[in-house]
Amino acid sequence: MRRLLKDAYLVTKSLQRSAAKNGVGFYWDIADSDNLASLVNRLSNPNNRERQVIREVLHRENPHTLLDAGCGVATELVSYRIGEIKVDYVGLDKSSYMLSKARKWHQEAKFVRGEVEALPFSDDSFDAVVLRHILEHLGDYKTAVKEALRVSSKVVIIDFFHRLLPLGLGWKIWDKDGYWNNWYSKTEFVRFLQSLDVPYKVITTKGNSGQTAEVYILEKRK
Repeated sequence: MRRLLKDAYLVTKSLQRSAAKNGVGFYWDIADSDNLASLVNRLSNPNNRERQVIREVLHRENPHTLLDAGCGVATELVSYRIGEIKVDYVGLDKSSYMLSKARKWHQEAKFVRGEVEALPFSDDSFDAVVLRHILEHLGDYKTAVKEALRVSSKVVIIDFFHRLLPLGLGWKIWDKDGYWNNWYSKTEFVRFLQSLDVPYKVITTKGNSGQTAEVYILEKRK
C-alpha cells in the first residue's frame, strides 16, 4: 500500500508539472508551440528505463514495420534512433495538431490520423504495435488492445504509465480538462488477456517520474 500511495503521488505531481508547463492543463492539443516543444523535450529522454525495456524487446523481435498507436508528436522516434532500431515507422494519432508537429519534427516518418480503437489498417499490417502511455487515457482499453493485436503479426507492446492496481477494481477518472486518467485493475486486465488466449509477459520497471511502471509484451501465436 505504501508503494501504491507513493506511485499515486508521483503520477499526480508529474501531471501537475506538465500542466504548469503548458499553462493550459494537461491537454496537449491546445498547448502553444513553445510550451509543447519544451514539454516534448523533457519527455523524450531515450534513457528512460521504460524506453530501454521497449528497445530490448524490439531488438529481440527484430520487426521490419512498427505502428506507434497514439503517437502524439512521436517522442518514441528519438529512442528508436538512439537504440539503432531500424524499422519502418508509422505513427497514428487522432489529433491533427499533434500530427502536424510530428510531421514538422520528423519529416522522414509516416503519420496517419485515426483512432486507436478503430485502426485504419488491415490485419497483420505491422510486425509490431506499440501502445505507450495511451490506454490510461481511453474510456476502455479492451477495443484498443484487440485492434493492436489484429493489425500486428508478431508482437504488441503495452507500456502503462503507472502500474496496474493490485485490486479487483480500478478507478476511472475523467479530468476536468477533457481526458481520462484511469487506474486499471491488474486482476481485470490479466483476466482480459487470458480471454484473448495471447501469450504475454510483464516487465516491472521505473517510470519517467520515478513511479512504478509496467510493460506488457503480447506475442501473437506463430
